[in-house]
Amino acid sequence: MKFTRDDSQVARKYHDFLENLAWHPICLRNVCQNVFGSAMAERMNMKTLLRDIATGLYFQGPDKWTGNAAEARDFKAIDRAIEFIHTYKLDGVELAFFFRGSNDVTSVPVERIVEI
Repeated sequence: MKFTRDDSQVARKYHDFLENLAWHPICLRNVCQNVFGSAMAERMNMKTLLRDIATGLYFQGPDKWTGNAAEARDFKAIDRAIEFIHTYKLDGVELAFFFRGSNDVTSVPVERIVEI
């Protein structure tokens, strides 16, 4: 995979972010690569979701939330999900990563990734 200059900067930020987390070794094996790029996320069979912290539901569409991560909207990249949060001024949501083929969902507070 070839990275543009912006992709490299994003990858470096994400790598730094991962180093500051106490991730379980199994999670690291799945997400330690550049998941900002949608091509990499797709290769990893990973979906980037938004999860309502209070209800535990996943964003599906305008005024639509679901308890099933497989049915939630896939933003395909962390930066797209964060841009969506900023654009629509969503409060009380976190990023969630769903790995297809398993029922594993890993949630991360937005504040851990970017300063809002």
